[in-house]
Amino acid sequence: HVTDQGDGRSHSGDNAPYLIAGGKNRFRNGLVLDVNKATQYDLMNTIATAYGLTKVQYSSGAIDGLLL
Repeated sequence: HVTDQGDGRSHSGDNAPYLIAGGKNRFRNGLVLDVNKATQYDLMNTIATAYGLTKVQYSSGAIDGLLL
C-alpha cells in the first residue's frame, strides 16, 4: 500500500509512507523504518531481492533493515 503524497499540503512525494503486508518469512515485520531518502525503486529492488530475483534491478540496492 502506498500514497503518492508524503506531505498533502505541498503535494510532495518526499517521505511518502509505504505499508508492506505479508512476507513474514522474508521481511522483518512490525517495524516503522526511516529509510533515509529511499525511493519506490529501492523498495521494488528490496522486494525482488527478497524473492530471489537476481536479474531484476530497479535501483542500486536493497533497503537496509527490511530483509531478514
